[in-house]
Amino acid sequence: MKTFKLALLLFSSTAGMFSQKVNTINGFVRDESTGERLGGVIVCVSGSNAQSTSNDYGYYSLLVVQSDSIELSARMVGYRHLRVKLRPTSDTLLNIALFPMPIQTGEVVVEGNRDAQINLGSFGRTRFAVDRNTPVPAPGGEVDLIKLIQQAAGVQGGNEFSNGLYVRGGSFDQNLILLDDVPVYNINHLFGYFSIFQPEAIKTAELLKGDVPAKYGGRLSSVLNILLREGNKEQLHVVGGISFVTARAMVEGPLFREQDGSFLLAARRTYVDPLLSLVTSSTSGSDISNFSFYDLTLKANATLSASHRLYLSGYFGGDDFVIKDPPNELEQVWGNYAFALRLNSLWKGNFFTNITLAYSEYRNKYRERSYLDNADKEPGVSDIMAKIDLDIGLFSRSHLTTGLSITHHAFRVFASFRDPENSRPVFLESYEGSGYVSMETQVSDEIKAIAGLRLGGFSSGEHLVGEPRLTFLAQFSSETSWKLSYNHHHQFIHSLSSFSLMSPGEFYYPSTNYLKPERSKQITIGVQTVCHNVFMVDEIFQISCEAYYKDMQSLPQLKHTLSSVIPEDIPNSVGIGKGWGYGLELGINRKQGNMDVWLQYTFAKVRRLFEDINNGNPFPPTHGREHSLNITGEYRGWESWSVGFTFVIASGQPTTLPVGRFSLNGNTQNGSYADVIDYGMLNTQRLPMYNRLDIGASYAFTWLQGEWTLQMSLYNIYGYPNPLFNNFDVRSKEFQQTSVGFLPSLGLNYSF
Repeated sequence: MKTFKLALLLFSSTAGMFSQKVNTINGFVRDESTGERLGGVIVCVSGSNAQSTSNDYGYYSLLVVQSDSIELSARMVGYRHLRVKLRPTSDTLLNIALFPMPIQTGEVVVEGNRDAQINLGSFGRTRFAVDRNTPVPAPGGEVDLIKLIQQAAGVQGGNEFSNGLYVRGGSFDQNLILLDDVPVYNINHLFGYFSIFQPEAIKTAELLKGDVPAKYGGRLSSVLNILLREGNKEQLHVVGGISFVTARAMVEGPLFREQDGSFLLAARRTYVDPLLSLVTSSTSGSDISNFSFYDLTLKANATLSASHRLYLSGYFGGDDFVIKDPPNELEQVWGNYAFALRLNSLWKGNFFTNITLAYSEYRNKYRERSYLDNADKEPGVSDIMAKIDLDIGLFSRSHLTTGLSITHHAFRVFASFRDPENSRPVFLESYEGSGYVSMETQVSDEIKAIAGLRLGGFSSGEHLVGEPRLTFLAQFSSETSWKLSYNHHHQFIHSLSSFSLMSPGEFYYPSTNYLKPERSKQITIGVQTVCHNVFMVDEIFQISCEAYYKDMQSLPQLKHTLSSVIPEDIPNSVGIGKGWGYGLELGINRKQGNMDVWLQYTFAKVRRLFEDINNGNPFPPTHGREHSLNITGEYRGWESWSVGFTFVIASGQPTTLPVGRFSLNGNTQNGSYADVIDYGMLNTQRLPMYNRLDIGASYAFTWLQGEWTLQMSLYNIYGYPNPLFNNFDVRSKEFQQTSVGFLPSLGLNYSF
């Protein structure tokens, strides 16, 4: 009955349109200076509810009642507000060009999507525009996207310098990370110090954690959608930079001018390994070690006709880590490969399609030689994907998106983590199919509803699942809006790892008859508002607050490091459990003149429960910090100088420490107890509170007909010993912690 009433309400809100003559206004929004298409631009008709937000490819669509004259408005943070007067007597193709203007905000721009009177971000969705010249401190001398995202409310980062993303209590593998619509499995360089995303090549990044549209699926916690820049269509442009660890460059420019095309090619590589090799080779008897990583990102596009545009994008990158101390040797090589071929088409009748063919691969080669152990393992996963997405404008108040996709997954795992005699590779493959439909409707002047349904199927284990999504947005004044949402998700691909302190790694495994798809349900309620200081006209506060509850089922976990992953042994090696979490997220952005300050506070409670692990008692995961506070500020009031700061304080991470040790049958080794350690219950202790203060500055100048920016960063200026690695020495009975402390960095960016 409730479903019927909702359907009746949605129908009645648009039924009046049938008695009126309507026309379509659609097209693409682009940047006037570079020609790049712009997503996230709000296009609306003044004085009505007709509104559209351009999608990732710059496409927008409106249906308006035929009239003598209307005023069309297009706006986006960082661009001049555009107003155009039209007489829509028939369907109109209108391409919009926006002129950029200097903005005083920093690396994170939260954009509104409601109406032209306010500029509030949508709930649970945060859009990041990466500014490589931001004065916010950047460890290592270059801005890293993932470390910016870690400052958002509801996101935990793991250990010091880690690029972990733990969103609302979920694990790292429960995030769907898309690079130009292609999933990537491992985003880390240098064991998490850098991410694979080169700042010059990133157009925008959007984190979806509260209400995820039905077009996205396959993960439980969040979606990180990263779009690459298309390239400058107007002129050749070269940018790059150098830091303590890496050198990088990007070139972009016109391609096939008769097809209005462009290209982008970005590369980055460490230069430490040649210096390291030179030093070690000149030192007799020293270890020979090597470490390097590289990234290569490319994108090209061309206009096939007025209605069809072709895109090709790709990423190739990897790490090589080697330590040699004869006869001991350790080598680990890992990397990602991803590329996509995409066709955008605009059809008559307010109809837009996006067809994508994509390939993604992740490999992790591990090789060890020693007196005690020899190991050669190369786990990995690869995907071949085809999909089509459709964008349809139905009425002036309703918008429909739908699509289909199919993916072939190929997995390479090993029968055992540690047993050299039983480490043969195991090859598995599965097919995953999905279809979705989502409808966004302006129910009334104050209420918008977004209802979606996603269906997914997985050949391994013959699983078929449904995922309803529902969001209500309400705005009863020009300064405050509310949200209530429900999301249901499934995950067919599992990342198996062990709680053991000696676990050598993790790998990906498909759902089977025993390993059911992971699933979650999440309810979110929130409010956001804009406040003006009555005493200071230019002081504005943007405030958002969200509360959520998330329930997770069918979570897999290896029971111990000697687990076998032969399909018939999985029930004895993997425990199946559940998890739950709830929390409160508060965000405050204060703007006054050239000074911006962001405050992000998170309270999060999360627990896991496995019948065969921890004696069946619930426990917090390692990333489960209950409280965290991030304060970031920027000042850009001087002609050449900009300064910024970051202050972070958070609860210590849960950890498992020994509670005792004993010998078997009273045996001892060299006068001490044999190494039989009792670690007690999982994660019952916490590491010390995490906190640090960073200060950064940037200085802009011109030289050799180019624009240069010198970046300076002081990381953890008071040297607080935040843990990088932790270890317990069983012989000395002492807890040992490795910390970095104070770390200065310097970087130089250039643009020609």
